[in-house]
Amino acid sequence: GSAYTEDGLTGPVMIQEKLDGSLFAFGVNENGEIVMRSKGAMLLEDNYAEMFKEAVEYVLSISDIIKTYPKDTYFYTEYLQKPKHNTLKYGRIPKNHLVLFDALSVGKWLSYEELKKHAELFQVEIIPELWRGTLGTYLREKNEKGYSSPGDFLKRMTEITASFLGEETIEGVVIKNYAQTILLGGNVFPLFTKFVREVFKERHALDWNIRQPKGQLQEFIDGFKSEARWQKSIVHAKEKGILTQSPKDIGMLI
Repeated sequence: GSAYTEDGLTGPVMIQEKLDGSLFAFGVNENGEIVMRSKGAMLLEDNYAEMFKEAVEYVLSISDIIKTYPKDTYFYTEYLQKPKHNTLKYGRIPKNHLVLFDALSVGKWLSYEELKKHAELFQVEIIPELWRGTLGTYLREKNEKGYSSPGDFLKRMTEITASFLGEETIEGVVIKNYAQTILLGGNVFPLFTKFVREVFKERHALDWNIRQPKGQLQEFIDGFKSEARWQKSIVHAKEKGILTQSPKDIGMLI
């Protein structure tokens, strides 16, 4: 994880399923306009990536409901166009292709109980909650199956929990800690972290290689891979003071 996420498991947490889909957010901006976005780009009614067609069309179909919310309200969902949207092949797609997992209204994060009401109103599904409590205390008191650490507990959870969409074990979990905060881009957010199943990482890498077969150019590029070269990149970045110890470094290091 990123630097400053060390307290992700300190105090009460909520653990939810992490889906293998794409981020899709929608809501009402400060001007009262319907807005939509993916992880990397704004999505406009007349200009959006074809992959998000079902999500965009559905949000536009319920725009009258969305406009009843206060300005500056945003809903965050996981979008699946089909059962095998990325690496995992689920047994079904969620209702209207969307699974609600968070909402921010006028600077306030909504509770899971509040999210359930909005999911029902929008006729979309809500992300399953797998566990809630203070993990360290729970393990000490229960000595749950001999787990020696919260990490062991999370690892086991990802290995044995079936996805609510069927046919697959969960990709991983998202740990939400509303009592701890983190500063991102000048704004304070609750501390959310994730734990991804190791087998999923392997399947994802294999699936990506199958979908992106190597050509001669890629094989030539791969010939320059070496641990020493990677470490040198990190050393140079540290010397220049531009290493943030977070996933933001990935693009710069590449």
